[in-house]
Amino acid sequence: MNLPPGPRRRQIFVAAAALLIVGAFVFGVLITYHPRIAAAAGVVVPLVLGGLSLLISLYKGGSQPPTTT
Repeated sequence: MNLPPGPRRRQIFVAAAALLIVGAFVFGVLITYHPRIAAAAGVVVPLVLGGLSLLISLYKGGSQPPTTT
């Protein structure tokens, strides 16, 4: 998936990063007060980290083949 270049691409990345940060904060609060949600953290945390990894990959331009010299 290729994002549009320029300011629009940056807006998409910033919005997605903000959603991840807010989601992580809310998740942290829920873990503190609800033990069952803490048990689900083993599933949710890898999904969040995978989403963050995908965002970074998209922001950098996706995967590119290695260059040979």
